[in-house]
Amino acid sequence: MSKEVVSKPFTLRPPQRSARKTNSVRPGVAYSYLHHLLEEEKVQLARDLHDSLGQELTILKMGLAEIARANRRNIGVKSQCERLSGIVDHLVETVRQVCVDLHPSLLEEDGLFSTLEWYLARFAKQTGLPCRFQRIDEQPKIQPDKATQVFRIVQEALTNVARHAQAKSITVETVCKKREFTIEVRDDGIGVPEDKISDYRSIGLMNMKERARLIGGRLELSGSPGEGTSVRLAIPLDHCSAAFGTSENQEIVQSLNDALAEQFRLISRGKAIHKEIRALKRETQRFCAEATPRIGEIVLE
Repeated sequence: MSKEVVSKPFTLRPPQRSARKTNSVRPGVAYSYLHHLLEEEKVQLARDLHDSLGQELTILKMGLAEIARANRRNIGVKSQCERLSGIVDHLVETVRQVCVDLHPSLLEEDGLFSTLEWYLARFAKQTGLPCRFQRIDEQPKIQPDKATQVFRIVQEALTNVARHAQAKSITVETVCKKREFTIEVRDDGIGVPEDKISDYRSIGLMNMKERARLIGGRLELSGSPGEGTSVRLAIPLDHCSAAFGTSENQEIVQSLNDALAEQFRLISRGKAIHKEIRALKRETQRFCAEATPRIGEIVLE
């Protein structure tokens, strides 16, 4: 007697949506605000280092100079004071560089373009790479906190060039047209392979993309082996003038988060459907395997 084969009904079901209502402010908006607070903490830390540690080092240098004058006939003491004074000078310069890296004060005093000109000159001196800045005549209105994010993106792009590109020169170009401000960092190095452009393990690239998203912009990375690399940041002018913490900026970031969430939802739905299709295929194969002997028995009868 043949074994009866029972096949369970199998239907494709769309993924269930959570009944819980989402908050009016997306997590990305909260993250952008936290990012803003982090930059404020960097500003405060830079000021504290400059005001406290910088002042104490200056007093230490003055004390060493006084000791050297009081012992000018003692060659050993005078030489030791001069050596220690040189170390203090090095520490003062180190503190100054740390303060600048934490927060370039030029951003608040002279604006984004002047800060970029200063940083490119400093970068060229440190790395030996010629840097050319092609800027538009008039800087668009950019909120200081967003100018900081733009500066950080350029800073990260230049660091990547120095580390990986083996370039001979760098060009930073700004353009303002069609209600959009763009800034592009180009090099003539070895280029970037296609698989590296979307590599999620690249922390520097992910940081740049996240910073761009938080200010309502988009980041594009392009290049090919032997033809250099281009990092291009584009920000609508309306987004440039929207300050962190305002309802206008929240709407900008929230709309971007909604679009990103929709993409992830479609990807998740596609994966779920693919999983159910594979399960249906296995169910069909099992049914056919179990039904085949029964068909043979029916033929023999």
